[in-house]
Amino acid sequence: MTERSDTTNLQSSIFNIQFRLVRGKEYRSQHTAHDIWIGAQFI
Repeated sequence: MTERSDTTNLQSSIFNIQFRLVRGKEYRSQHTAHDIWIGAQFI
């Protein structure tokens, strides 16, 4: 039972890290697109 809960905790930790990485990439790409859009306004 203890081993099983440890494995579940490890899996959820890995999932949380992956989720944050994906969200971070989405945020950065949105930010970049926004910067490009703002730059285009001044051209």
